[in-house]
Amino acid sequence: AMGAVGIRVPAAGWAPAGYSESSASSAARGCQGYTYSQAMHTPQFFLLWTAVYGNACSGMAILSTAKTLCADVFSAMAPALVTGTFTASYVAALSSANAVGRF
Repeated sequence: AMGAVGIRVPAAGWAPAGYSESSASSAARGCQGYTYSQAMHTPQFFLLWTAVYGNACSGMAILSTAKTLCADVFSAMAPALVTGTFTASYVAALSSANAVGRF
């Protein structure tokens, strides 16, 4: 979302210096409309679905083991700091960041 803040729509008719539109580029720019059933049978749909599914599964795996991971990784470096409250706070912060990232 933050990356989209700087994106602006150029003025009508604007083109970069030296740009000339060829017939091939204008034909490639045309978009063929797909129905839902047609779109679901394209390789792009399955690749995108696999990426989203993998991301969701890995996120849930990290969230479900975050307390144990935090305790195992940081307890050797700072045993006095890593308590049950610290690891629970870490999981809460991780979950909050996950929720904020969805907006």
